[in-house]
Amino acid sequence: MKNRHVPMLVAVSCLAAATTATAQSLTGTVTHEETPIRGIQVTAFDVVSAERLAGATTDFDGNYDTGTIPAGQYRVRFSDPEGVGAPGVYVSEFFGAGGSDEFCLAQVVQVLSSQVTAVDEDLAHSGPIHVVTLSGAISGHVSDAATGASLAGIQVAVLDARHGEVFATALTDSQGDYGIRLAQTRHARARVKFSDSEANYLPEFFGAGGRDVFCDATELDVGSANEGVDAALGLLEPGHQAQDLTDTIEAFDLPANVEQSLATPLNRLVDLITDDNPDNDAGACGQLTAFASRVDVQQARGQLSPAEADELRRLTASLQDALECM
Repeated sequence: MKNRHVPMLVAVSCLAAATTATAQSLTGTVTHEETPIRGIQVTAFDVVSAERLAGATTDFDGNYDTGTIPAGQYRVRFSDPEGVGAPGVYVSEFFGAGGSDEFCLAQVVQVLSSQVTAVDEDLAHSGPIHVVTLSGAISGHVSDAATGASLAGIQVAVLDARHGEVFATALTDSQGDYGIRLAQTRHARARVKFSDSEANYLPEFFGAGGRDVFCDATELDVGSANEGVDAALGLLEPGHQAQDLTDTIEAFDLPANVEQSLATPLNRLVDLITDDNPDNDAGACGQLTAFASRVDVQQARGQLSPAEADELRRLTASLQDALECM
C-alpha cells in the first residue's frame, strides 16, 4: 500500500522553442515536497502499445531531458530504480494517474513538432513493497494466421500488466515454440506481446483481438501457474505500412504545405496498391521513390528534423521491401 502523505502536484505545458529549433523533446523537474530528486527514471511510452520510446534520468537539480524524440502521443512514468521501500525511496507513478502506477489511467502527453513539452512531477515516499516470488512459466506456439505455418524468430515479451515495463523476453524457435521461466519479481500479473523484428507480421497483444493495444490485452496471473499462450499473427500488408507512413507524418504536426507535399505521392501509392492490379506495383514503387526525394528536400529546407526524416526513411524502406521494389 502506498503511503501518500503529500498531494501530487503536476503540470503540463508546451513551451515554444526558439525559432531555430527543429527538434522536439520532453523535459521537466521531479521533486518531493518541492525538493528536487535526482536519479529518478523518466520513461515515455507509446500511448497505445506501451512500447518504450524514450527515457531519461533526473540530475542533481531534479531536471531531466529526453533529447530529441519523435512527435506524437505518450504516457510518462516516473520511477525510482532502487524501488525497495527503504527510507528516501519514492513511489513509482504515471503522470496524471492520480498517484497510481497504472499505464491505462495515465494522462496522454502530446509532444508537438519543434516544441519542448514540459512535464513536472512531485513524488511521495514509498511504503514497503511486497515482492512476489514466481515459480510459473509462460509457453506457447506462434503461427501464421492465414496459413497456419509455424513462425520462427518472433519476439515474445512479457510486460507488467499495470505499468507496461518488459520483464522477460524470448524468441520462438524453428518450430514456432517458446518458453519463458519466470524468476523472483514483483510482477504477479502480466500481458504478453508478440512482434516480428523483420516487420513482416503485425505486432499484437495476447487477447487483444489481433491488435497492438496494451490496455485491451488479456491479463495473465503468472504468480505460480504455467500459462499456455498461443498466437496467430497476420501479415503486415503494404496498405498497413502506407497508413503507418501517413499517420507518422500527421503526428509530426508539420506545416500544411509540407504535409501536403509529402502526402501527395503516398495518396497515389495507396490508390495503386489497393486496385487489385499487380501490374501497377511498379508505379507504386515509383511513388515511394518520389516520396523519399521529398523527404530529402524537406529535411534540407529545415522542415523535417533529422530524427523525423530518418523515421520516414525507415518506414519507406520497409514498404519498398514489402513491394519488392528494385
